Amino acid sequence: DSTEMNVRVALLLCLCGVVEVVNGECKLTTPEGYPDWVPQDVLTKACDKAYTPAELTQHDGADESKPILIGILGIVFDVSAGADYYKPKASYHALVGKDTTRAVAKMSLKKRDLNDDLKTPGVTDNHMNALKGVFLETYLPKYPVLGHVRGGAFFPSEEKKEDL
Repeated sequence: DSTEMNVRVALLLCLCGVVEVVNGECKLTTPEGYPDWVPQDVLTKACDKAYTPAELTQHDGADESKPILIGILGIVFDVSAGADYYKPKASYHALVGKDTTRAVAKMSLKKRDLNDDLKTPGVTDNHMNALKGVFLETYLPKYPVLGHVRGGAFFPSEEKKEDL
């Protein structure tokens, strides 16, 4: 039945080291260096669904029947309510359909910044403070959290074990 299937999926995710269940509640395991200002309830909500980077590309606004998604710090937001900003040919379309943490931190739409890489030089403390502000004050209040990016820099798959 579906309950048994959900338990099996949760167990599989736990074994991969990305998700753990604490007191019956799902919790993402964050890598070393992950910002401590991301609220725990956001990480809990992000457990709901794992998106691979390939799956995320299908949610860039090109197909109007699918929600428009963006990954920030590995957390997937549904930005469909802001479609005027994120749909194809709109101002911020370059940010959607992938985890663009670096671009959001740097307030950049440059192709080289449209990724989840915070390790490569060029991201300053000021950028990280900007990321915190945009994450907490823009995305969290406006857009629902749907899941997390599995296989990116923040919640790697078994094949890609990296820290920030």
